[in-house]
Amino acid sequence: MRILHTSDWHLGHTLRGEVARDHEHQAFLAWLLATCVREAPDVLLITGDVFDSATPTASAERMWFEFLAAARRAHPMEIIAIAGNHDSPARLGASSSVLRELGVHVIGSLPRRADGAIDLERVLIPVAAGRGLVAAVPFLRPVDLGAQDDALEAVYGEVLAGARARRGRHQALIATGHLYVAGADAQFLSERRVSVGGQESAPLRLFPDDLSYVALGHVHRAQRVGRETIRYAGAPIPLALDEASYRHQVVVADFAGDRAVEIRAVPIPRAVEIVRVPKRGDFFKRAQSGDLGEKAKQERNRFPMKHPYALGMRPLIFDMVPLQGTRHKMQSTGIGGDLSDPQANADAIKALGYYLGADFVGICRAEPWMYYSHDEIEGKPLDAYHDYAVVMLIDQGFETMEGASGDDWISASQSMRAYMRGAEIAGVMAAHCRRMGFSSRSHTNAHSEVI
Repeated sequence: MRILHTSDWHLGHTLRGEVARDHEHQAFLAWLLATCVREAPDVLLITGDVFDSATPTASAERMWFEFLAAARRAHPMEIIAIAGNHDSPARLGASSSVLRELGVHVIGSLPRRADGAIDLERVLIPVAAGRGLVAAVPFLRPVDLGAQDDALEAVYGEVLAGARARRGRHQALIATGHLYVAGADAQFLSERRVSVGGQESAPLRLFPDDLSYVALGHVHRAQRVGRETIRYAGAPIPLALDEASYRHQVVVADFAGDRAVEIRAVPIPRAVEIVRVPKRGDFFKRAQSGDLGEKAKQERNRFPMKHPYALGMRPLIFDMVPLQGTRHKMQSTGIGGDLSDPQANADAIKALGYYLGADFVGICRAEPWMYYSHDEIEGKPLDAYHDYAVVMLIDQGFETMEGASGDDWISASQSMRAYMRGAEIAGVMAAHCRRMGFSSRSHTNAHSEVI
């Protein structure tokens, strides 16, 4: 028996609420259809978040139903889809009775009988002429769980106990889930954690060793968790800019009897790449280089220098560039005491920034797309070399800006004063981090490798 496992399509998704992804989803679905024909799976498993919203657009629903119809025409496989936390259980499952007649099983919510017990006849789905049994558990909402202690484990325990009672000799038993399992690397957490039964993460013991394969959804980064047979298929396209480095894939698993004998990832080609911007593409650099015409080039070199105050600060700002720091890893020096507590370290860095005179200090991930792709001098590639960023805001002095037109010496001088102050604070903080053995580099108005 062969299954093809995919997840987290998020049909109808828009990037930052602005950029529609229909073209990318259509390209993925066309590729998936061709892959199903080529790989010839007995079962296609879709483990949640078919849609990006509980109220998907008409175009998103059209893509879903057109894919199901095309897939059933192209290859005689069974299709099982569970709802994720983004899906509406009622909406996704509304057509389940009709789809079931076509060999498509959609589990929107956990079905229960009149006596409150789980309706195992609907959750346990024999596949591949009885060679496999799928325990199709969807994303579990409070209404699915009830108020009992350890409700999540109780649900999976009841479903798997029923599956074992029905399981034939040498029959592969496959369980599904849409949740965050302890030990999974969500990395950037664009796939926000959700609480299931009061738990943010599900224990691995939820999936005992007698399961042939566990098909998971929710985490967008494809990976195995705990053992080879527990897999997140991952999202088929980047659903946030910080997912640009993800290797998108579907998982194909082959079984001999009740054992998975081969599990392999099939990479998904990208229809649209997420690209980084070269520093030469910065509009200040383009103006300075004459790309935008002679007038822009002239004003770019003139506007900060309208008064001796601004002109006098410029050399001081640029003289600090050689002291900005390193891109390379460093060894801890032991200075600074116990640095094992990330929260204490973050608090200390912020406190230092405020002590040195910053008006606001924050810490965030330095996503790869935040870095320029190439430098502006020789066009050399730039790596995204640091994982985290300390971000500071400097108040330029609004009290005098009120009387400035933005085109006079007051605004230019205040800007240069803020640039100089920011370069000094960032430089001291970066040097402090390096002294303790942490790779650190400041990025300033005079020289920056981040956008």
